[in-house]
Amino acid sequence: MIVLGIVTAAIFSLYGVIDIALWSWSPVLYVPLIAWYAYWSRQRPKSRPALRHSGKYIAVMLFMMLALQLCTFWIPQTWLFAIPKFLALAAVFTGSLWIMRRETIKSRIKDGNEQAI
Repeated sequence: MIVLGIVTAAIFSLYGVIDIALWSWSPVLYVPLIAWYAYWSRQRPKSRPALRHSGKYIAVMLFMMLALQLCTFWIPQTWLFAIPKFLALAAVFTGSLWIMRRETIKSRIKDGNEQAI
C-alpha cells in the first residue's frame, strides 16, 4: 500500500521534468506491483467485498482525486523542485490509501456484525 502511494507520487511528480514520451511510459512501473499483488493474493483466503463504503471513505477518495488534479497545476522545471512535489504527493496518497483501507476494514466488521443477527 505504501509502495503504491510512492510509485504514484513518483509518476505524477516527474511530469514536466522528464520528456513527455518517457513520462507516458512511466505507468509500466505498476507491472511489478500488479505481479506481486497477484502472487500475494493467491496465498490468502478470498475476502468478502464491502457492500457499501462509509462517507469517510468516499470523502478521502474524493480528496485524493482532488489532490491528483491539483498536482497537474504544479509543474516543476527542475529535479530540485520535483522533490517537494514528490514528498507532498507521497504523503497525500499513502495517507489517503491508509485511511481508505481502515474504513474498508471497519465497514466489513460492521457488515459482519449486522449479518450475525
